[in-house]
Amino acid sequence: MDVIEINNLIVEKMQESLYLEFKNSKAITRQNDAKKELVKDVTGFANADGGRIVYGIGETKENGIVTAGALAPLTSEDINKDWVAAVIRDNTSPRFHNFDIHEVLVEGGRVLIVDVRAGGTAYQNL
Repeated sequence: MDVIEINNLIVEKMQESLYLEFKNSKAITRQNDAKKELVKDVTGFANADGGRIVYGIGETKENGIVTAGALAPLTSEDINKDWVAAVIRDNTSPRFHNFDIHEVLVEGGRVLIVDVRAGGTAYQNL
């Protein structure tokens, strides 16, 4: 995914689905509740059929349908793909490794994309 694809998600008001979630940058912090939510989302996708979480795009609701909202990039340098990967691996049982994380530089910061592949077993949030 690149800047053009990220902008297209917003312009086209892409809908969230069973395989796609948008999260404002405020949803990913070092606070325990945010880390729990991150791991819950990842294990949910892993226990289903996989999916993608996009941190840095807010949500908007139109007629009850959640779509990509405005760009809300991450600005904190201590929230990066290595930290996210460690949170996921260290807080799942069994340890979950079937994901990729990409960072895309956008105006005002970064967008983190977590691509989760379906797991071969049931993963739990520790």
